[in-house]
Amino acid sequence: MKKLINVFFTIVVMAFSSCSNDDESSNADAEAEKICETCTNSKGEQMELCDNGDGTFTRTTTLSSGDEDVDTFTLKQLQDVNLGTFELWVETNCSQTQ
Repeated sequence: MKKLINVFFTIVVMAFSSCSNDDESSNADAEAEKICETCTNSKGEQMELCDNGDGTFTRTTTLSSGDEDVDTFTLKQLQDVNLGTFELWVETNCSQTQ
């Protein structure tokens, strides 16, 4: 009976310890899916355009003052203005450069 309890305890400990690693790897995978492009707008300000990998897109503009302006959009918002892909959104934002 003592051996049975020890085996059961070992199985429970192994099950809980393996679950925590699964959560960490899925967070790393989500972060790895983020894709960013950079360009300079017509005012000479640096823009970073990112597909966050979760259906949202972020535009970070570094203003001439050094401040950052961050805008986040959903895929639906981009589709509503006929910019339904990340590539088209980048092309449209970056074509407004000098």
